[in-house]
Amino acid sequence: MLGPLIGRRKAHKRFEYKPRYYDEKKDRAKKVGHQIRFESKSSRGQVRSVLLYAALLFGLFFIFLQLGG
Repeated sequence: MLGPLIGRRKAHKRFEYKPRYYDEKKDRAKKVGHQIRFESKSSRGQVRSVLLYAALLFGLFFIFLQLGG
């Protein structure tokens, strides 16, 4: 508690900042490409899961008809 009153406080770390070249066109193209890939992967997964559930439901319904009927 008395440390800051008696001793010196630590100085902030200093660093050199070297800005990189920013190309707006490349950045925009990269974002659009990422969004297209993300949307295509997610939509394929949804269709696949819907078809899987439909096939499973159809299979269970078919087995139910064969046993019950």
